[in-house]
Amino acid sequence: MKKDNFSSKMSLASAMVIFGTIGLFVRNIALPSSIIAFIRGAVGALFLVLFCLATKKKFSFSAVKEKLLLLCLSGGAIGINWILLFE
Repeated sequence: MKKDNFSSKMSLASAMVIFGTIGLFVRNIALPSSIIAFIRGAVGALFLVLFCLATKKKFSFSAVKEKLLLLCLSGGAIGINWILLFE
């Protein structure tokens, strides 16, 4: 049980360190915040596709079609959040 607790804490700490260093990179990139947010989203999508291919996970287009409006709204909200964060 203690090993899982340590692993969870290390995962959280790693995520916080990664998230906390975003400002250092964004500050030194001479691009508008909207372009940085778009590139970040594209890189994230690429990694998700590569992960799904590597683990041979099936992609359900019917599930996406069913929740398309919610996915578009949440994606737009995250995009606006990132643009404002990087501004």
